Amino acid sequence: MLKYNYRIAQENDISILESIGVKFHYAKSIKTELIGDNTFNFLWILMEKEQSLVGYARCKKLYNWWIMEGLYINNDINDIWAAYKLTQYTIEYLKNVGKSGILSWTDSPLSGKAKIFLKNGFILYPKAIYRFILYPEAILKLMSSNIKSIENWELANQSDFDEIISLSKSGSSYVENISISNDDKLTKWMVCKERNMIIAVICWWKHDDLIDIHFTLSKEAAFDCIDGIIKLLQQEYDDSITLVKINLESKRFNSLLRILKIQPSTYGTGYINYLLKQEFYGGRL
Repeated sequence: MLKYNYRIAQENDISILESIGVKFHYAKSIKTELIGDNTFNFLWILMEKEQSLVGYARCKKLYNWWIMEGLYINNDINDIWAAYKLTQYTIEYLKNVGKSGILSWTDSPLSGKAKIFLKNGFILYPKAIYRFILYPEAILKLMSSNIKSIENWELANQSDFDEIISLSKSGSSYVENISISNDDKLTKWMVCKERNMIIAVICWWKHDDLIDIHFTLSKEAAFDCIDGIIKLLQQEYDDSITLVKINLESKRFNSLLRILKIQPSTYGTGYINYLLKQEFYGGRL
């Protein structure tokens, strides 16, 4: 059986990772994720055989939750279990360094990935989540939508956090009771207020050439947050942004399609994904 060594990527690994031709969107941000201002939010675990890189697992941190998002195995490795071994090691490593839990995505409840994670104590959120990508043409089209209710949305400030935490307990989203801390400088919030009360929020990042909209919350599950996404893009989009990633429940996704009037891009596995999650140390999401 092939044996591998595992270690955390450092600054001197940047050139190696860039040379292997990472095809995912984060290929452009390898350097800033390892040595930039937001290294707190990222972790790259390298898998090596005889001191040669044969794979990696890329993880990102949203408050106290680690999200496993990005796994690469060299096609020349003659080991059908390589991806399983790297996944297993990554899960065990994150259990030792995490505070709230681990999240990941799968395209099907019956996928090989889902089976591996379920065997490791994860649970599967039963409702499908729509994950898609907007490139500049679609971003500009969405930004030009004439929706008056965008004026109800604004960037959150420190005094809004208690209400955001309270809203996360409403059960209106696949995200519930998220642990919020002040040491995560990358994560931002857009809030919708009615009579000075927060009724909906959007959690997002702006990282390198990407705006990453992680999730939305609202007191009512059917509340439409698309106007908030439009307001966010109008305020944050500039020429440096090449794509916007968005995760939405089905009702909100259908609302966006009606406004956009074009099919947005998506991942190779399609729009529909399912959330895998494991909670520990009392954390909840």
